[in-house]
Amino acid sequence: LGVGSAYLVPLAARLAATARAYVPELPGHGRSDADARALDVVELARVLGAWMEATVHAPAVLVGHSLGAQIVAELAARRPA
Repeated sequence: LGVGSAYLVPLAARLAATARAYVPELPGHGRSDADARALDVVELARVLGAWMEATVHAPAVLVGHSLGAQIVAELAARRPA
């Protein structure tokens, strides 16, 4: 996973003024390396969850837009904590 710059995402830039904001680039999206095959929502949620375990060591509020919202909902349904 690459981490995109907050300045590229206006909401993240505003949130970063008062809290830590991450903009992860999931495999096959943004500037991250493309996988051999496209990952589905369940797989992307698993990747995001693993990244959060390794990177974010505190409770978090997840925000997603479009496909990101589906990924966040999937992750929340599988791992509400």
